[in-house]
Amino acid sequence: MAGRARAPRGGAGAGAGAGAKGARPGGGARARAGPAGLPGGRGGGLPGASRGGAARAAPSSGAASSSGAGGGEEAPAARRKKALVAQAPALSDVDLLAERGVQYRSPLGYEYVPGRAPEASVTQANQTFTSKLGAREMLALLENTRRRLGRQPDFDLKVLRAFSPEPTLVVARWEVRFTRRGDLGDSAVAVQGSSRYRLDGEGRVTLIEETWETEQEGARNQSEVFFNSLAFQLCHIPPELRWWSSAGFVPAYKYAAFEAVKNDPKYGGQLIREEIDLFTMQSLYSMLGLAVAVGFLALRIAELGLRKFGLL
Repeated sequence: MAGRARAPRGGAGAGAGAGAKGARPGGGARARAGPAGLPGGRGGGLPGASRGGAARAAPSSGAASSSGAGGGEEAPAARRKKALVAQAPALSDVDLLAERGVQYRSPLGYEYVPGRAPEASVTQANQTFTSKLGAREMLALLENTRRRLGRQPDFDLKVLRAFSPEPTLVVARWEVRFTRRGDLGDSAVAVQGSSRYRLDGEGRVTLIEETWETEQEGARNQSEVFFNSLAFQLCHIPPELRWWSSAGFVPAYKYAAFEAVKNDPKYGGQLIREEIDLFTMQSLYSMLGLAVAVGFLALRIAELGLRKFGLL
């Protein structure tokens, strides 16, 4: 940490000198990075990112400093942990990630590394998918998600709390809001989420586990919940994919369908995530089959019409 800055001669008095304590060379305040798998990054980030009124807990016993009474430098592990608490959930510093790679776990079954399928874990309530990415691959994924979310109308991110409940764990709780434009009118999207970071002995992140839930209060029907959820899930597509591709659309479609029906009295508590995924995929294939059939029928009708009028 920087030492005590001296007040310039002939300049401000003791009050200014005290305010300069801990100032960095160059006099500029260090910009705080906004949250990570979510918008707001280092160096200006995205508009709308803010931290909530809840006090951010200081790093716990695992963030002890090696500085003595003489004011020595802070231990690297403690420094990284403090930076993680300040940045989460929008990591932008590669030094905070383990060099050997990071495991990323979320409810979306995307293949974030081409040719490397995620590992699925099933519980009664949900299903998660874990991928192993290099440190820079992880940052690229988080940056891509921030960019996609930042393009949403009226986007706003609020970090409710970032804290360290134990020496090797940092938790950030956040809320995302934006407006989804639709043919039937606009819809307000609200998502509550949590990002958990597991640290190694050097204070670097080895596991990022993210969970989230789309708010259903205020939605007119389950269809609106589905499309609100889908809009958020599609922001997590791997950088090289497009939403209209099968690999880009299906994982988001599955989770959005799960969110839409899990609280429906007709399904809630009766079907597990795997069963809902199977049901929704059957519905998707049925709709695609119907669309193809209608398309062929339209072409056939057009052909008959052209023949009737001697145009073919």
